[in-house]
Order: sequence, then structure tokens, then C-alpha cells
Amino acid sequence: MPAARLSAARWIDIFCFALILSYALLLVRSVELGLWIVDRSGAPTHADFSVFWASARLVWLGHAASAYDWPAVRETLEQMSGRPFPSGAFPFFYPPLALLILAPLGAFAYAPAAALWISATFAAYLRAAFTMLRGRGVLLAAATPAALWCICIGQNGVLSAAIFALALMLLDRRPAIAGILIAFLSFKPQLGVLIPFALIASGRWRAFASAAAASLTLWLAAGFVLGFGTYAGFLKATRDARHIFLVAGQLPWFKLQSVYGFLRTLDAPASLAAILQAAVSIIAAASVILLWRSRARFTLKAAALTAGALAVSPYVQIYDFPIATIAILFLIRDSEEAAFKLWEAAALALAFFMPLVFNFISLPVGPAVFLLLGAVIASRSVRRLAADEDASQPENFARA
Repeated sequence: MPAARLSAARWIDIFCFALILSYALLLVRSVELGLWIVDRSGAPTHADFSVFWASARLVWLGHAASAYDWPAVRETLEQMSGRPFPSGAFPFFYPPLALLILAPLGAFAYAPAAALWISATFAAYLRAAFTMLRGRGVLLAAATPAALWCICIGQNGVLSAAIFALALMLLDRRPAIAGILIAFLSFKPQLGVLIPFALIASGRWRAFASAAAASLTLWLAAGFVLGFGTYAGFLKATRDARHIFLVAGQLPWFKLQSVYGFLRTLDAPASLAAILQAAVSIIAAASVILLWRSRARFTLKAAALTAGALAVSPYVQIYDFPIATIAILFLIRDSEEAAFKLWEAAALALAFFMPLVFNFISLPVGPAVFLLLGAVIASRSVRRLAADEDASQPENFARA
């Protein structure tokens, strides 16, 4: 490896270490101020994890269907903390499979449950990054601002990213296991919309069949364990959440890191925002299908699928963006086959850091991340196809 490249790699490592250290200091200070997960009295803060724990607690008490009764979730939190929580602020609208995954947390008190959830999901995320790029993957995964936002509120984005990464890494070596992992990703269905199209387009039928069978099994298991009444609650909660977040705008529009959220932030009508979001989704789906049918390197296909998974959903938040970091790691793996152009490296660096400015600006950063990743993937895919055509020309000439 050239000395200049070694020097650049060392600078990246040093910078990642500095970021990780700053994140750790920030979290320690947040604990001291009572701002992270629990306040100074040990009661839960208004963090997203509080909803996960309260819903799990209701399951543990034998009231699984009440997890979709938002006043019941709030009442559980108030009983545990001894103070009021805002009405309607913490809805749970994940499918029963997510409730089944979260259920064991209800056996613990709030603080230990939060520590277990955050450490376990983050460890899975780092393990997936290690599988992709060894030590450097761990550094980059831990240093990404997207993971910091996820940890700050106890969200599930690092878990989604870990499942995505491991499933794709195992797709060709262990297709049945990859399919099972894909099935677990259905705890957040909007992130898996493009996966069946990619598997069908590339003829990966074993993984497709495994994912379909495992998904059906998991969703039925959730119904048998929790009661099939939870599905009625899930459907109602989903309808209510759609109205609250995508129509009424009770969540600030800039928090929706989608094209839809970007346009609504600019006061575009809901109909126009929906049409343009649909157009972007169709373009992303078509691009993934074409790429997975092509002879492009698998690393490019995987990067396109992970980036596209975020781009197609109107409801995507900053804590989902560890998945974008997985796309970046796949592109870094791809650079081992063909070196980055300078602008490609700069685009990936910008996409990596853009989540850092979330909450400090009044516009979603997600669409810019999608654009940057899409441009790099398109550039590298076109170069690969052009190289294949050039390589085939002498053979074709000889045959002629």
C-alpha cells in the first residue's frame, strides 16, 4: 500500500478515535445532568426507549394488546416514574414481532433494561461492521454521528443496520441464514420494501424462500405468544401514526429525513410531497432492480439496497441512518477493487458527517445523503460496466 494512502488511513483512524472520545464525554456529561435515558432521580427521561420499555412491561404483565393503547403506555410510564408524561407524545406502532423482541426487557427495571438494550444493539452493530471491514469498520461505525443519535434516545437504528449488514454479508455463503435475518428485519417493515425485488431480480431464490417462510413463522409466533388481538391494535396504531406524522405534522417536518419531509418543511402541499416521494421511491426501486440484475460488484449492489431502503420510505428518521453508514462501509469495501476518485471520497465523507448537523438546522439532511450515496454508486457502477465492455471488445473482434 502506498505510503500516502497509509498516512491517509492513519489520519482517518485518529479522527475516528477523536470522535468516539468526544461522544463518550458527551454521554457521560449527559448522565451527570440527567439528560440521557434517566434523570438525576433515576426516572426515565422523555426518550424513545421509554416507550419500548413501557410496551415491554405491558407484555410482561400480560397486557400485550395495551402496548398499542397509547394512554396505557403513558400511564405505565407515569406510574413507574411518579411524574406526568406528555399526552400522545410516545406512540408505539411497531408490529407484534417488534413487541416480541422487546418483551424480555419488561422483566427488568427501567435503567437496567435501557443499559441492556443499548449495549446489546450497539454490540451487534459493531460486530456487523467488524465482519465487513475488521477494525476499521468498527471505528467508522462507532464514529458515525447517526449511531450517536440512536444511542442518545435508545432507538433501534443500530439493530436494523446490524441485521441488514449481516444478512447481506451472508447472502451468498449462507442464503438460508440470510433469509432468516431478513425476516427479523420485518420488525420495521418500511425498511425491507426493496429486499424482495433485489432477491428476485438477482435470482437468489433460496434466500427469498427462507425470508418468506421465516417472516410468516415469526409473525405467526408473535400472534400465538402475544395474542392475535395485537395485530388489530397494530393496524389501528399504524393508521393513527400515519395521520399524526405524515398528515397532521405533529412531529416537526424537518425530523422526517425523507424527500416527503424535506418538501413539507418547505411548506409544499401534502399531495405534491407525496407525489415526489413516490417518484423518488420508484426511481430507487428501479435502480436497485437494474443493478441487482447487472454484473456490478456485489458491494455496489449491497450499497444501493441499503441506501435505497432509506430513500423509499416517507417516514424515516435520523436514528435510522446507521443503515446509511452500512452503505458507506460497503462502498469502502468496493474501493478495494477500484480506488475512489477524489470527489467520490469527498461525497462519502460528507454523507458520513451530515447527520451530525441534525437538530441544528431546520431542514432534513436525509435527501442530501441519498443524493451523495446515489451519485457515488452510479459513478462506480457505470465505470464497472464500461470496463466490462472494454474488456469484451477484443474477444468480439477476434470472433468477427
